[in-house]
Amino acid sequence: MSANPVFLRARRGARLQVACSRIRLAMRLKLPVRTASRWAAAAAAAALLASVSACGDAEGRAETASAAAPVEQLPPAIIQPLAYPYAPGSSALSGRMTGIVRLAVVPPEDTIVRPASQQDVCGTQFRDETVRVVQADRLAGALVWVSNPPAGKPMPTSRRFEITAARCRLTPRVVATVAGGTLNVKSSDRVLHRIRVLNSRSGDTHAVLLHNDRGQVIPVHEPLETAGLLELRGDVHQWMRAWVAVFDHPYFTVTGRDGSFELDSLPPGRYELRTWHERFGVRVDSVEVGEGETVVEVSITE
Repeated sequence: MSANPVFLRARRGARLQVACSRIRLAMRLKLPVRTASRWAAAAAAAALLASVSACGDAEGRAETASAAAPVEQLPPAIIQPLAYPYAPGSSALSGRMTGIVRLAVVPPEDTIVRPASQQDVCGTQFRDETVRVVQADRLAGALVWVSNPPAGKPMPTSRRFEITAARCRLTPRVVATVAGGTLNVKSSDRVLHRIRVLNSRSGDTHAVLLHNDRGQVIPVHEPLETAGLLELRGDVHQWMRAWVAVFDHPYFTVTGRDGSFELDSLPPGRYELRTWHERFGVRVDSVEVGEGETVVEVSITE
């Protein structure tokens, strides 16, 4: 005797609901779909062919909406444009902030790069030096800036900055620039370099620079129009990396070989001092600046 059609539809619906629940659990746990049982895998294939609407039909439209993939959230921007246009001002009283950035943790080991080709230019082996501690525990190449700048110091008059590809490496590793400037990317190598200019937050490509001979210079304008952090990365030589910080105010610098920095022409007040390094992220300090010199020590602890 054949089964009642109404009963069969109800039983199939129940099985589909169980399978959909298992599929969602597997997806939530980031497990392969096959771990949700053979039946779930079979139902998954059917559900995928139906663009997941089969599960929605079985369990309701609201459940289908909740099963949709979440929108990816980007991390906060390391350097953000000011909420107001920067305007230079004048003050009879101004101070300056001098300081040291110290590394209070054991430096992570750098990668040893062994180029598989073009060794006459790139070398046979070298250390990809991301953490430079030249003097004791002082960290070189850290970006330091005031995130709530006052009206005061004029904007830098120099608007041209440079990074060089030499021996299949980009130097300097970190460059601080001003919005509206130009970055000249130069090659000193007789090899092909394909360098990508990326938004460090989203990973979007702003430009692709193609060098094919020594002495070639490619100017970069548009990515420097807005404050933010850019990453330069090699496509051919993937270890080639550099960072370009773009600011829309003048209160920024990069620590020297001894880990020191100075920010001048600061009217007395409390400022948010930010320090960034590619291996350690951002550190935020609150600093009270008075007349004359204010000495600061920034300690990187993680």
